[in-house]
Amino acid sequence: MKPDRHRFQVSSVIACCISASAALLLTLCVFAPVAIAQEPSDDPGAQEFQAVCSKCHPPDRIVTGRRTKTQWEETLEKMTKLGAPITDDNYDILLSYLVQHYGKVNVNRSAAADIADAVGLTADEAQKIVKYRDDHGPFVDFDQLAKVPGVDAKKLEKNKDAITF
Repeated sequence: MKPDRHRFQVSSVIACCISASAALLLTLCVFAPVAIAQEPSDDPGAQEFQAVCSKCHPPDRIVTGRRTKTQWEETLEKMTKLGAPITDDNYDILLSYLVQHYGKVNVNRSAAADIADAVGLTADEAQKIVKYRDDHGPFVDFDQLAKVPGVDAKKLEKNKDAITF
């Protein structure tokens, strides 16, 4: 008895459809966050970032890891030397955007202004962190940092990946 050729063809088609669907789902999971990050914004920093940095490379390549303010300054300097259109007019806008959205900060060593910028805190909240650090010594972990009186722990949690100790 011959195998049912029609059944074999249908099951092959179904298997191909399932594989294609899985591949599409995987692609969406991987690239959707990048697409969201690339959407234009009313933020002048985001617009400047798109205009300047995206000329040479995709935005997701630029912001693959968080950097300190000093590291972002070095990156902007390097890109300027390589020909990126970074000027006195857009430098501060770019730096501020990169630090606020892709910055990192060591809460045991940094100034209050740097903590505020990288973590999204008010100047007052960042100053409370510095005062607590000065009075009680370095922070051991995130839980200790989140208990600083007068600091919004939700803001800290939201930007937890920007914080180092």
